[in-house]
Amino acid sequence: MHATQLIAEIRTLTPDDEGWARHERTGRACAVCPCGLDTGFVTATQAAAAFRTHTAR
Repeated sequence: MHATQLIAEIRTLTPDDEGWARHERTGRACAVCPCGLDTGFVTATQAAAAFRTHTAR
């Protein structure tokens, strides 16, 4: 059984004036599965397509 996951890439920004941590999405993601699938960080669209293809099996 596959347990495929999509993982969004985020980057840390400098804290705001009040010291709160800030992060933003990079627009990239990876699809991974315990069976060995690992797309590495690619565009979110490519990762989502790999996820859908892999979980359709």
